[in-house]
Amino acid sequence: RLRVSKEHSELSKVFPPQKNPEIVYTFVYQDGLTHACDWLMAQAAAGKASHRCYVATTMRAYDKLREEYLAAKRYVDVAYIEGFLSGLLYGIATRAERRHIPLYYVFGAQEDLKSLSTYRKWARHAESLHKPAYRLATKVVEKRLGSSGELAIHHTPFL
Repeated sequence: RLRVSKEHSELSKVFPPQKNPEIVYTFVYQDGLTHACDWLMAQAAAGKASHRCYVATTMRAYDKLREEYLAAKRYVDVAYIEGFLSGLLYGIATRAERRHIPLYYVFGAQEDLKSLSTYRKWARHAESLHKPAYRLATKVVEKRLGSSGELAIHHTPFL
């Protein structure tokens, strides 16, 4: 959770949203990751977080939502759900499996984005990878960009 928070705050300095609107999806993906960690901690109090079947059932429900939101072109929510699913997977994964969980998100990327260099490689092609998602990201940046030139994108912990 701490690593995700650190990456989240540093990314807009490296990838200014005005020039890199696709970063919106990484921001909300990372919100999904951190919210999944919060959810797992809350479920741990009830003894459910370590129950793989319970977490797997929750993951199936979110995967179904992801499909519905993708069909509805709700790309911001799709990226958030992808992050939430990755966070749930992290909670039940082995140490070795956790190394494969992405930290970044680009619509249409053909590999897990686990490093900043891998993210950068795919982000360069974000517009051609998924044109409708890129257009939406551009609109989100234009709408949310403050007069200071700073952009704070966060997804609520619910859909």
